Amino acid sequence: MPAKIADYKRLIENLKTEANQAGKKYIEFSAKELMAKLDESNATLITCCSAMQQCMLEGDIMIVAPTGKKNVS
Repeated sequence: MPAKIADYKRLIENLKTEANQAGKKYIEFSAKELMAKLDESNATLITCCSAMQQCMLEGDIMIVAPTGKKNVS
């Protein structure tokens, strides 16, 4: 079964907590890195990017935002 948005959101929140505990002021990661951490063979970029957007706070930015469904599995 493919990863769900909730799976990605949980992972992102864990990464944010770890970064905060380490005293980091920001965290940077890619959808590719998140999908690899969940080790899902049928993970989808759209699901991952949606979770990333839902976890963003004021002042957060996407360095490279998805532009559509091109090259999405």
